[in-house]
Amino acid sequence: MNNPWALVVYNRPWHTAQVIESLSKICPEPLYVFCDGPKSYQDKHGVLAVRDMVMAHVTWTEPIIIEREENIGLARSVVSAVDYVLERHETIILLEDDCVVGPHFPYFMETCLDKYKDDPKILGVTGYTVPIPKSLRKSYPWDLYTFPRPGSWGWATWRRAWILYDHDFKLSLIEADWDNIDLTIGGKDVPGLIQRAIDGKLDAWTPGWLTAVARYGYFIYPTVSHIQNIGMDGSGVHCGKTEKYNTEMATEQPSRFPDLIILDPGIYENFRRYY
Repeated sequence: MNNPWALVVYNRPWHTAQVIESLSKICPEPLYVFCDGPKSYQDKHGVLAVRDMVMAHVTWTEPIIIEREENIGLARSVVSAVDYVLERHETIILLEDDCVVGPHFPYFMETCLDKYKDDPKILGVTGYTVPIPKSLRKSYPWDLYTFPRPGSWGWATWRRAWILYDHDFKLSLIEADWDNIDLTIGGKDVPGLIQRAIDGKLDAWTPGWLTAVARYGYFIYPTVSHIQNIGMDGSGVHCGKTEKYNTEMATEQPSRFPDLIILDPGIYENFRRYY
């Protein structure tokens, strides 16, 4: 594994433990761990417990740990982590503290990062997919598909793509409107999500990525998930309690990677039902 990995954590010891356990089976390195600071005194115990867990259980490598004394929130934590790693490397594979990886996640991500590194239409790769019916998968010849929306549950990108990330959400929304970019191509929820972030009602980092992908290309998704999100239990910043995004985990190593990726109408419509 030559591509650097980053793990963004905060104050959820149980979730973080599951993620670290899954990582211990694949031993990724180099591994950067970004630890946000507590919002309040009540958060301090969870924050310290997570940091102690990282030190005690990441034993397959010497992690590069960046600890913040003050809380900067989820959005700034993720964006600053990506910025930090891509200042030093050409790629990044990033996980948050609720993304448990499957055994074939590294192979899928690294194969895609290498195979599509020079394709300007591909802005990133994610290891998670919404459930795709077996009837659709049976007639589809590849182990991946594209969609004009970034995936944020176990994802990767290149420095050449991340430069398109727009830190100014308000300006990116205005420019998309000027250029007649249909942001709903990535889901009906996209314009509202961006507006809530602009209004300060949502601590989200994805708006600058949503506009970039809608404008310039696609993200790669697996046809069967290599990530299990365990954060849909009401413990996270954004996600409530739901089973809507529960999905089958891949048990076989993917092998069918097309040279040319075409948006599949059936898979596209299936995806749209979730967003």
